[in-house]
Amino acid sequence: MPGGLVEKSESIKEALIREAKEETGLDIIPVRLVGIYDDPERDPRGVVSVAFLCKPKNAKTKPGEEVLDVKFFPLEEAVKMRLAADHNKMINDLKAME
Repeated sequence: MPGGLVEKSESIKEALIREAKEETGLDIIPVRLVGIYDDPERDPRGVVSVAFLCKPKNAKTKPGEEVLDVKFFPLEEAVKMRLAADHNKMINDLKAME
């Protein structure tokens, strides 16, 4: 689940595409909004997350400078993982959209 901050000169979707490329090496196509995660307790920095389901244009990954590895997981496996902050909620919200 790559992520990052939106720069002043870009839209949320532009930031999504840029961050995915920087962190995973993937060129992506945003497919649909999963949700907006803005609980004040979710992140001490006050960061709001906007989660999208995306489709990769290419399958070759390349971890970015801030990333150790990039892996794909089936949704059924991802819902069982213990993830940081409210990332499990994001995965479960995606699963509920099936």
